[in-house]
This record gives sequence, structure tokens and C-alpha cells, in this order.
Amino acid sequence: THELIGACAEGAYHYGGRNPLEYHEKHNVCSDGAKFHHALSRFGKTPMNTPEELELVNHEMSIHSFPQNKIFVMELGQFSVEDQDLADTFLRDMEDYLGLEHELPPLYQHESKAIKDEVADYVIHICDDEHKLVRAELVKTGRDAYIWIRDYFLKSPDVIVSSEDHFLELIEKWQFEILA
Repeated sequence: THELIGACAEGAYHYGGRNPLEYHEKHNVCSDGAKFHHALSRFGKTPMNTPEELELVNHEMSIHSFPQNKIFVMELGQFSVEDQDLADTFLRDMEDYLGLEHELPPLYQHESKAIKDEVADYVIHICDDEHKLVRAELVKTGRDAYIWIRDYFLKSPDVIVSSEDHFLELIEKWQFEILA
């Protein structure tokens, strides 16, 4: 699976292609697709003027400054209902950000869905030893993303996050290899 490391195939969905179902040799899967911090950096909410920050994002994509816009950033783990206080806080913060006058419906427990037959042949078991190079690349990406989001992105007054400590606990896990 070493061919999954790096940039997505030209024309693939993560590369700016329009059809996510279009066939590519990487099946629209690549390690660069996990670089969420690259997409976030394009909003222009951080200075991008130190060698340390530039090394963490390390891309040549254009930056689009949106000085009047605020960004609400979240991690999927914040949708968990395991801690009702955190779930309620998340919903209130989302309502405030959106300027809603009514309450959002409560969060419910999410269950993973089975793998669909049409993609089953393309599924890899990332914990298998043959995929250790891909895992190493994803862990490095997770580490860079965690550090950049924590040290740069969240420092912007234009970036809003619910329960920042909980959010940081969740994204901190991105930098570790967790095998199930």
C-alpha cells in the first residue's frame, strides 16, 4: 500500500476532481487527503510567517483570506453522547455560532455501518503489518495537524471551538498509532 503515500491522483476528488466515484489508480485514497490542517490553513487565519509554522503545513496551495468570517471547527468525537454535559455544550455553542433562535435536536448515539459490497474489495486493514509505512505517514500527518491546530489555528480570534480542552484531547490522539 506504499502507493497510497503522498499526493492523490490528478483528477481525484481530494485533488480537486469533480467526481468522487471516478476511477483512479489510488481509488481516490491517498495520505495527503488526511492533511486537514492544509485545508484549514487556506482560510488565512494564521500568520504563516515562521519557519516552524510553514514546516507544519508545508504546502504550496493558495491562501484565501476571509477577514470578516469566523470558523467553527470541530472533531467528530465531539458528537459523542457519552458525556451529556459536553454534548449539550457543543449544541449550544453550535446554535450560538449559527445564530439560531431555536434549539438543535439532541445528539444521538452513532453506530458504524457495514462496509458496502461495491467497495469491500478496496478495503485494507490498516493495522496489518504490510501497511506500517502508510500508518507511519498518517501518524506524522496527525502530529503536524495537531500541533498546527493547537499552536496556530486556535490562537486566531476568528476560530471558534466548543469545549477547547475536550477538542484538544481528541485531536491529540491523531499523533499516535492506535491499533485495534
